[in-house]
Amino acid sequence: MDLRFEQSLLQNDAFSAVLLSTAVRSFYDQKDRTAGIPLMLSLLVLPLSYHRETAEALVSKRRPSLFAKAIAANRNLPLGVQKRMEDMTEMSMSALRLAIGSCSLAIDDTGASLEIVPVGPLPPSSFASPDAKLLHRAAKCVGQGIAEVSIEQLCQFLMVRF
Repeated sequence: MDLRFEQSLLQNDAFSAVLLSTAVRSFYDQKDRTAGIPLMLSLLVLPLSYHRETAEALVSKRRPSLFAKAIAANRNLPLGVQKRMEDMTEMSMSALRLAIGSCSLAIDDTGASLEIVPVGPLPPSSFASPDAKLLHRAAKCVGQGIAEVSIEQLCQFLMVRF
């Protein structure tokens, strides 16, 4: 089967919005429903979730310290995250627009920074494809992992800058 075709089936705005909503809800729950994920950190969700090696590494680890454990097991995971994040920014923004338009997420600008918070129920997540299930679980792990560390630690772990 054509890999580009398979990639286009999964990497679309609707599925990306589901992954983003899942990560935001996971982050929000991890923070005891007191804080949303900062907008700039939401740009990491798709690059980490859609990268198979990273997704598999994250779902195989347990909290706490998801990112630290995954990177300790595979030191190559941070390689390319910055480039993938830059390349996928437009896809992340499209997914965010769709999630906001479908009343799944909202931007809370009452604090010092823009935060994305869940406002409605999560989109349905009963996927038949093993790849889709993996990506969905990875997005949940990404949200939890981002919630566990400071922005500075996250930037060091993943070798990214904003």
